[in-house]
Amino acid sequence: MTLSPRRIAHGCELRLFNPNHHQADATLHFSKAWFQQANIRCIHAVDFDGNLLAGLKCGTTVRTSLLPKQILTLRLSDEAGPNARATKLPNP
Repeated sequence: MTLSPRRIAHGCELRLFNPNHHQADATLHFSKAWFQQANIRCIHAVDFDGNLLAGLKCGTTVRTSLLPKQILTLRLSDEAGPNARATKLPNP
């Protein structure tokens, strides 16, 4: 499984990709200290355009399974509700 992060205005997005020809399981652990420092409140699944698909959880561990060649994008955000957005930050 590969992981690609990107910064957004209210947190970050992580794109997971399963390059295998079989299902793959993934568990992501985030420290509580990092969540507090980054002001992360919830983790959501989003599509490629940043639209919310589902609220996964408001915790520090995510468990998921990806089908072969499947991509999953997770948004770690300080916004918990349906107004959470994926405004891109300008490059420094």
